[in-house]
Amino acid sequence: FAFPHDVAVDAEGTACVSDGDGPAVWRVDESGQPATKWVEGDPLENPVRVCVHEKTLYVTDSRAKQVFQIDVAGAVSPLEAETE
Repeated sequence: FAFPHDVAVDAEGTACVSDGDGPAVWRVDESGQPATKWVEGDPLENPVRVCVHEKTLYVTDSRAKQVFQIDVAGAVSPLEAETE
C-alpha cells in the first residue's frame, strides 16, 4: 500500500482497500493471504472511500471528481448520476 484510505468487506469476507497514492484498490480474501492489487491506474486517480453493495464495489475518487463502480471481474465504470 502507498497510502491506504478506507476498507470495505463484502458478504464473503473479502476486504477491499482504497490506496490513494497507488492509485489502486487492493483485495484481501478471508483466508488472510497477502493483499493483491486488484484494480490499478486509469481511470482511478486518487481512490479514497469504498463501499460494497451486493456484488459491486463503489469507489469515490477525489481527483477524478467521480464515483466509480467496480464489478467482481474488476471492470471499472463511472457511476452515472442525474443532474438538474
